[in-house]
Amino acid sequence: MKKSSLKDVFKVVAAKYLSVVDANPNRSNQHEFGGLSALKTLWGETEDRIFAQFIYFDSHSEEPLSEDGFITWYDARSKNPDRHPEWRIYYQSNSVTKKMKEGDLLIVSEIASGKAIIAIAEKDSTYATQLLNLFGIQEIQARGFTVVDLDSGEELSLASRYILDTIGIQYEFSDENYLDKIIYEFGNEFPNCTSFSSFAQNTFPSDFATSETDDEVIIQWLEREELLFRTLENHLVSCKIKEGFSDVESFIKYSLSVLNRRKSRAGKSFENHLEALFKIRKIRYSREAITENRVRPDFLFPSIEAYNDGSFDASLLTMLGVKTTCKDRWRQVLSEAARISNKHLITMEPAISHHQLDEMRTSFLQLIVPEKIKPTYSSEDQKWIWNIQTFISYIKDKENRLSQ
Repeated sequence: MKKSSLKDVFKVVAAKYLSVVDANPNRSNQHEFGGLSALKTLWGETEDRIFAQFIYFDSHSEEPLSEDGFITWYDARSKNPDRHPEWRIYYQSNSVTKKMKEGDLLIVSEIASGKAIIAIAEKDSTYATQLLNLFGIQEIQARGFTVVDLDSGEELSLASRYILDTIGIQYEFSDENYLDKIIYEFGNEFPNCTSFSSFAQNTFPSDFATSETDDEVIIQWLEREELLFRTLENHLVSCKIKEGFSDVESFIKYSLSVLNRRKSRAGKSFENHLEALFKIRKIRYSREAITENRVRPDFLFPSIEAYNDGSFDASLLTMLGVKTTCKDRWRQVLSEAARISNKHLITMEPAISHHQLDEMRTSFLQLIVPEKIKPTYSSEDQKWIWNIQTFISYIKDKENRLSQ
């Protein structure tokens, strides 16, 4: 079994909030980040040019902006040997650094491959909250960088892996003990998502779903399916690499197909596991039924027939949107199922910003996250967010009212 910890992925991590001088080179006539002497333990006291990936996380963009380049690690006082060294990072201007603003979160790190990561997240954005959560940063010192003490023992959590996927950083998460079973069932190809979700559920004991809480069932099923998928993916991609590619275009096309498969599978598997749980809990529902303007809510309770019956009490109807990640797409749910004024949305996304949660509240949207994801939110926000158990109880209560 191969499962990474943060220490396996990152050699070092340092964080700060950008000052006006950091964010606006015109104010200092420089393109550099100062206050990095603490990183001497990583890069030493020898000037060096390092390959780097620059990433900007914009709260209004679905995907982060990324550009490759180089940084220069140097001592700004090297010509004055009598003065204490002052180590800095010099960078050339690019599409990422041009978006930097005062107050944005800056993360400087190096991953196991030796590539530096210069990640910048917009001030007070969900991305900034998630990066702080990923590295367990509670507070950033007022001046200079805060260096993170990475845990070498704890495996990457589901929330951590989600954030790393967003950044595009690779990590180990597979178990070859399952590979023969997967190939026996599906052969050397990717199965459809519904079949794979069922396969993942069937790797658990028959009484698992009835003996565990709703939140634990969904988390365990999702964790297992991801483990199985990554195991199969590692096998099939390794075979393809050994086979080789005829040209660069075919390599790029194949790489994009791998990434797109990951994204599309994640959303569908979440829906599949929720549907299986609803069946086990004997909850009535309709999945992806057509409503007004040919919109298809992910789940309607108790049924599309009840929804289309104008005499059916609208207060007993419930709509659930399912999004592995929210970003700004959570607003799409607001236009679905016009008869239902209070919407519900379940997500696996950790640490959504307080500002965005406030928007959801004022839009009469109730957010639901699995219990294990809730600790990534502030204690105040956790009081408002539901877990899956609470949502199931809410639906059961409406069903009881229907039967009376």
